[in-house]
Amino acid sequence: QAYNVTNDQVAYGRLGAEWLFKKMGGKGNVVEMRGIAGVPADTDRHTGFQQALKKYPNIKVVKSVFMNWDFATSGKQMLDILNSGTQVDGVWNSGADYTVIRAFKTAGKPLVPIVGADNNEFLHQMIAQYPKLQAAAVTNPATIGGAGAAVAIKLLQGKQVPKWVKLTPLVWSMPKDKKSIQANYS
Repeated sequence: QAYNVTNDQVAYGRLGAEWLFKKMGGKGNVVEMRGIAGVPADTDRHTGFQQALKKYPNIKVVKSVFMNWDFATSGKQMLDILNSGTQVDGVWNSGADYTVIRAFKTAGKPLVPIVGADNNEFLHQMIAQYPKLQAAAVTNPATIGGAGAAVAIKLLQGKQVPKWVKLTPLVWSMPKDKKSIQANYS
């Protein structure tokens, strides 16, 4: 029998997008920066993003790109979008995020609300550039390994465990979650 312990990637996409769309006042142009085409985590995150988008009819996706969870690619794509003259009012990034902020600086454009992941450099930018930077980090809980081990131990002890355990991500933003951001930034 198989037992699964995963991060809820649909919630990851939905929760980050909901924060972003609220921060944008429910209207404007957003860039969706996806991971790797065909990878289940990307497909699930996009599903969550789309769920949130349905609740905000005045949000328009002006560009959707696959940045392959690569920081250099993500930064270059954002710079290209900004230099194209496309109006960007918000950015949802699936986890290769800190270079997006650098792209805004390089392009000489004012920062817009940005969603990224709980990556070290992005968390640093959130603290160091607040309040100029309005950003949120969606957690992809690293505790997944511990949760998997806990399920395995319970099974070995003969205890009943669910076949599927999903960890729900959190959305951290400044100043509300400063302590969590600082605690996870090294």
